[in-house]
Amino acid sequence: MPGIGTLISGILTDSLGWKGGFFIVLFYTLLVIFLCSFLPETLKEKDKKALKIKRIVQAYGRQFQNVRLVLWGTLMGLSTAVIYMFSQEAPFVAIEKFGLTYAQYGLYYLIPSLGISFGLVLTAWLSDKVTSMTSMLWGIITILIASLLMGVFFVGVWKNTWALFIPLVIILIGDALLFTNASSMGVTDAEDKSNASAVMLFINSCIGFLGTFLIGVLAPGVLLAMPIAFLLVSVIMFSIWFYLHRKKQPHGS
Repeated sequence: MPGIGTLISGILTDSLGWKGGFFIVLFYTLLVIFLCSFLPETLKEKDKKALKIKRIVQAYGRQFQNVRLVLWGTLMGLSTAVIYMFSQEAPFVAIEKFGLTYAQYGLYYLIPSLGISFGLVLTAWLSDKVTSMTSMLWGIITILIASLLMGVFFVGVWKNTWALFIPLVIILIGDALLFTNASSMGVTDAEDKSNASAVMLFINSCIGFLGTFLIGVLAPGVLLAMPIAFLLVSVIMFSIWFYLHRKKQPHGS
């Protein structure tokens, strides 16, 4: 869906200008509201104190004291940051340096969907063959290799659209291996799974935003910014993975 959304937004931007993409957001929001009106209520017993600020802060505070949970959320956030950083910088590189139109960029953006799809299928296939920790390690190594490949392409003579998108497909295969297993392991480690999920998603969103902000401020439009940033992220990913691997829970994989 992000690929299709980017394609449609690129076409609208070519024809209607930069405001065109907001029509997609409006249509999507109205569609979600309409579909949600058909969903059945799942809450069996109402807890009137559930949304009290003090109670929420206390529940989240307990989750943030769980170091492993925070690190699982950080791994998720770093994998999300890779996608966000690409989404931040790739349009400038593809359009300003490689000469694509907005519509052409939207069409090329469908290619990464192959990486995500293959990565999710691979994750499911590996689930009963190797441990989650092993799958995550393979994912991190995949991101590292693809980042190096992108850097080699950009430093060398092959500076074109394919040099941008082919490594991304490989990166997203690794991203899928990492994100799905990290989120699963984080919930497995937690007793209060609903609040644990919320905290991990909060960390995920914050790190994704931070990565996007830093690459946009420090190196806007710089060709080598993405591969260097991805390399740094993969090194941090491995450091966290290594710590979690050494500090296994008694029931951990």
